Amino acid sequence: MNKFSKAFTLVEVLAVVVILVIIATIVTTVWIHVDSASRDQAREAETDLWINTFETYRSNFAIWPAMPVNSATPTTMCLGNFSSYSNKCGQYGSSTATRYINASGSAYNNMLSAVDRIGFVPVNTTEPTNNSLVGPLLYVTQNSNSAPITVTGRFFHFFNRECPDGWTEYFTSPGSPALPSSISQILTGTGAHACAKTEQFTYSPT
Repeated sequence: MNKFSKAFTLVEVLAVVVILVIIATIVTTVWIHVDSASRDQAREAETDLWINTFETYRSNFAIWPAMPVNSATPTTMCLGNFSSYSNKCGQYGSSTATRYINASGSAYNNMLSAVDRIGFVPVNTTEPTNNSLVGPLLYVTQNSNSAPITVTGRFFHFFNRECPDGWTEYFTSPGSPALPSSISQILTGTGAHACAKTEQFTYSPT
């Protein structure tokens, strides 16, 4: 009997290595997919929490804590208890002005103080999408300056994968529906999906 007959040949060893590499690749791909989906679910949940918080505030005060000054001036507002706006709304860890939305400190703090009146400020995951974008944020418009005023709010978040059910995906040009310019400036080149849930109400100023 050949004393080497029970030993692995080089071809057999290579075949085992190739199989192990394939298995490792499949496992890694599945894990990345599951991890990405889990993070997107967290983003969806935290945005829903903000929407519920704003609606709870409105049930008490008839308006949202973040409102446009007039019909010609939409409000773009970071949502969250973050001290750095660049780390909240735009390119993660960057302070490049064209890559994030810089809400004024007073407006941001006033909004959080207003939300605190109902005793709850949602805490976000701070997990960046595609290593760059952090959300959620709110884009608010109103149709007129005289009663009754219809207010439309789009609660945006940025997702690694497609938009969840019930959300609308917005696009940088070309595309429809188009993103508001204040938001499209931070999305270009990231590969993330800008998705929004729209809420609307009508009120008469007192």
